[in-house]
Amino acid sequence: MPIQDRQLDFEDFSSDTEKLSAILKRTETSSQKHKLAYEYYRARKFVVLLPSLLSCMCIALLGFLVTTDAIKRHMKVGDAQVEDLLTILIGCLGVFVGMMILMGNQWDFGKREGM
Repeated sequence: MPIQDRQLDFEDFSSDTEKLSAILKRTETSSQKHKLAYEYYRARKFVVLLPSLLSCMCIALLGFLVTTDAIKRHMKVGDAQVEDLLTILIGCLGVFVGMMILMGNQWDFGKREGM
């Protein structure tokens, strides 16, 4: 059911009641459009935001582990030290967070949400 956004022609109505009814129907339709846009873009905003928040928490936790003595220098995975692998993982997560935030800003769901 497409929503028609054409102008109302008051010549088509015979009474003020019909005119008022048409205006109220138009505003109700417009209000419903805005409500649906709010719900749609709000969900999209959180789909982009939540992975970024979780990745930021992982970065903070892993950064804390790398800088403290919780991981010893003799701990290795294959030939690489655990500290080096965690540092690389922190960098990759940082790039992921940066890309997600850039995409979220480019799509600008917050502005569309308030449509």
